Amino acid sequence: MWHRSPVGPGSRATTPLRWLLRRVKSRGRGQSLVEFALVLPMLTLLVMGSVDFGRAMYAVITVNNAAFHSALWAANHLRYGTTGCGTSGAYCCPPQNNTTAIDTVAPTRIRDVVIRDFLVGLDYTATCSSESSSVSSACNPAVSCSTSTDGYSHSSGTAYRYAEVTVTYRWTAIGPYDALLGQIDIPRSVRLRKVP
Repeated sequence: MWHRSPVGPGSRATTPLRWLLRRVKSRGRGQSLVEFALVLPMLTLLVMGSVDFGRAMYAVITVNNAAFHSALWAANHLRYGTTGCGTSGAYCCPPQNNTTAIDTVAPTRIRDVVIRDFLVGLDYTATCSSESSSVSSACNPAVSCSTSTDGYSHSSGTAYRYAEVTVTYRWTAIGPYDALLGQIDIPRSVRLRKVP
């Protein structure tokens, strides 16, 4: 018969088998902790990747909406003639990028309309260095516009005029893999006809 003796200071008397089982149990807890520490970085990358994927999709949808609304606004605000374009008989786009403060209440530039749609959730710069700026850290998002006529005409025989607006947004990941992805430009072009 086994003789019972206390194992460790202040512990109850126990058999060697129970003592061995207790030791194995406490080691199991340590093993779980080590496994969790090994899996945690991969789990964190997976969660951050999912968050960044959602942010990227949100940016794509926002750029699509901003391009559509700004093209609609530009098509209805095409300028004509010497006072608007500097040449008689010519059509041109409204000013594209803002070099002064943004006016989203009564927009006068295409980028004002874009910023109005970008106000929720995406970072942007308040001004650009020139009206024809391309996307950069100093001008994000950047807007460009062109106008011409397409092959169709309305009942009076005049060709339809359109405005084509391109919005380019520079998106940056927030995860630790930013060095792999870098900055991604999200361009979207929309062409809409001017209402006759």
